[in-house]
Amino acid sequence: PQDGGVVRVPEPRYAPIHLTPEGVASRVGCVAAFLGDVERARSCTPPFALAVSPPDGEYREVLLVAYADGLPFQEGRVVARSGESRTVPLARKRVRVELTAPGFTADVQAVGEVWLRGEDQEGVALYGDPPPPGYEGYRLADRAVVVNGVAELSAPTGRMVLFRLVGNRTTAGVVDLLDGDRRVVLP
Repeated sequence: PQDGGVVRVPEPRYAPIHLTPEGVASRVGCVAAFLGDVERARSCTPPFALAVSPPDGEYREVLLVAYADGLPFQEGRVVARSGESRTVPLARKRVRVELTAPGFTADVQAVGEVWLRGEDQEGVALYGDPPPPGYEGYRLADRAVVVNGVAELSAPTGRMVLFRLVGNRTTAGVVDLLDGDRRVVLP
């Protein structure tokens, strides 16, 4: 403009990335899409189709998280760019757990175990071991040898997850909500 006025140019808008989750567990209530750590879309209606608007037209990694009872239950990742449509396979979300207890030192031979109750077993490869006494319906999801007093386990997310250390003595404890990497210290 001749008179020194300001011309406002709208920011560019990019076509959304259309995402359809695949293999959604029956218990899932909502699916959210994340770009980085920021939630960009959420759907609570099957088939949980989502549209994410990227900040630019470049390829972006999108993380889908499926929630069951408010708990991150499944997740899947895909790389896509503006205007693309993708199907995203979901798998059970797993977290890293360091399991230890007083007395389980470097010289103690023991095994750490993760046991899941029935509601949290969907989509998880399980061992055929019988459940510990008092925990009917629980199934063994992971086990690892204790090294230097710690068992490094990969555990699916869940509620009321039973952890056991079995060695010269057996100790157990239940974590009411397992939704992220953590250290568990049994009594």
